[in-house]
Amino acid sequence: AVFVITETCRRSRGIDLVVPLLRNIPDDALSFSEDDVMPLLSECASAGNMKPVQLLVSWMQSKNVPISTKVYSIMLKGYGRQQNAAMIDKILMIDKEMDVDIIFINACMDAYVRAGYPTSAVRLFGSLLRANWKALTESLEYVDNILYNYFDMPNDNNFERIEHNFHAEMEPNTRTFNTLLKALRSLGRAGYMATLDIIDAMSSMEFITVDSITLNTLVDTCTLNGGIEEAEHLLSDQEFGGERMTPGVEAYTSLITAYADRAMLGNAFKVLDLMAKRDIKPNKYTLTSLMNACFRAEDLNAAKSLLNKASKSSSPMKQEHLRSLHGAYLAGLSKLPNTISNIDTIYAVKE
Repeated sequence: AVFVITETCRRSRGIDLVVPLLRNIPDDALSFSEDDVMPLLSECASAGNMKPVQLLVSWMQSKNVPISTKVYSIMLKGYGRQQNAAMIDKILMIDKEMDVDIIFINACMDAYVRAGYPTSAVRLFGSLLRANWKALTESLEYVDNILYNYFDMPNDNNFERIEHNFHAEMEPNTRTFNTLLKALRSLGRAGYMATLDIIDAMSSMEFITVDSITLNTLVDTCTLNGGIEEAEHLLSDQEFGGERMTPGVEAYTSLITAYADRAMLGNAFKVLDLMAKRDIKPNKYTLTSLMNACFRAEDLNAAKSLLNKASKSSSPMKQEHLRSLHGAYLAGLSKLPNTISNIDTIYAVKE
């Protein structure tokens, strides 16, 4: 009955009716597991709609249903999207035994970053390392030293109650590490310098498993801080700890955007050529950044050429790309003299 009610309300967008309907179920007919409510909890949390989540969790507690770490992880995701740091802290301060796992830690770190408290995410990462210091790999010890070099890393009272529940040898995984990098990206110059030290470490020692998101985040951090050469180096054919990483389109777009901001049109198009060589398809943000680069460089012919080239593309995303390019083109034209005489270029492009 619980699953039927939650799923029916979820699919019909009648989420506010869930708890009132559940309250009508007699206790002697009530039998369910948390899996019955997970789809609803997850959907609401992903949208940052936490009122239904809070009501449903409160109802579960009123029925003496234990709230698992999995549910708390979903709640952390929602509070992060709400940027509600107080509720994130409240979950960490729950005075009970929790079967803390790395998924919970990842969710908590991500929530802090989204809520605008990246330092808390960094300290939680350090707390995880401190709780498992005997089992740390060489690379994790190095990262720990980097964090202590750049940040004040005292014991955080918010984390003391859950530290004793950390599993022995519960090391950070790829997502934990990527979330740390996102936190550092939000921490200004100190975060950037710490990131550069981590990049050096990744080039010289066996490291935590990395993926394209790792590289995307590193490139974005470099471009945001003016590290164009560092970003270029990251996108070159290189290995980290013996593993070759394939950057995603987001990494190339970050570098193109950096070139666009500096009116370095030739460099921006070289990145596009590199993408074609590596069979990386541009997205609408890539093309919009290229269009911005054209106008920053005051090269209207290049802008027209990019627009015409997109109109002849066979990409299944052609119409979406054209809409984005049209918008960027019109925005660029509006900042140029003789805007009216140039605007007819839009209508020369075949839809």
